[in-house]
Amino acid sequence: MVREALRLELPILGICRGVQTLNVAHGGTLHQHLPDVVGDVIAHRQTVDGRVPTHPVSVLPSSRLAAVLGTTQLSVNSFHHQAVDRLGNRPACELKP
Repeated sequence: MVREALRLELPILGICRGVQTLNVAHGGTLHQHLPDVVGDVIAHRQTVDGRVPTHPVSVLPSSRLAAVLGTTQLSVNSFHHQAVDRLGNRPACELKP
């Protein structure tokens, strides 16, 4: 479905698993189990309610996201154990001007 949407040049917003799906559709790969890569310092599969932020993230100061949020530090929740490894041929976050 993602590849067809890309072929048709439809806009796609990928969040969490959606970013991973976009990356794989572009030929990228995933880390299959985050604790094997980053250890267990951050619980990426939180056990508390999803409305509760459980770990901090940093946003690049020069990014659009930092400009929109007005900050470069925030807390998020996390329910995944996979993440982007090798970026695909076309960045999943590519935007047309």
